[in-house]
Amino acid sequence: MAPASAAPAAALPPHAVRTRSRRASDLRDAVATVTPHEVTALQPDLDGVVGTLALPHSRLVYVRYGGSVVVEAPPTQRRVVATIPLGPMHVTIGASARGRIHDSAFILAREDRTLMRPDPWAGALVLATDEDRLAQHQAVVVGDADAPQLSAHPVASSVRSRRPADMHGRWPRRCRHRRPAMS
Repeated sequence: MAPASAAPAAALPPHAVRTRSRRASDLRDAVATVTPHEVTALQPDLDGVVGTLALPHSRLVYVRYGGSVVVEAPPTQRRVVATIPLGPMHVTIGASARGRIHDSAFILAREDRTLMRPDPWAGALVLATDEDRLAQHQAVVVGDADAPQLSAHPVASSVRSRRPADMHGRWPRRCRHRRPAMS
């Protein structure tokens, strides 16, 4: 098997790294800058690609495993990890025997493990940041007076309640209906 390549590509900014490998462990390690997790390959060889971008307080990753895998992420605790499947992804949260197919963004569980079976070739985007940093961004976008405390924040609530669809509920509507301040 070929070793992973982790050299920055010429067209990428210095804080971006692209990794290509046939080994699940190399791909797992490249994605681990966003969130710890395990990858179990369901076939002998993968053809995976990981692109990571380190931002000052966040991480953005594109991952395509290039074969069938199961990804197990432990509880995220105070880290918010949003996953945007670029193809259908089967997701199971906690000890539930049933999961569901996601074809749009969802948040990894804060207090339970998340099992994922991503589309082997479409891949996914993963964005991670700390809850405190997310609250700071929200205060800038919505305004300090209008920003709910993070414990009531729809993203945090969706993680706690395991209802990622809530992420698309109250908070975006609140932003849409906010009137700009008159000067």
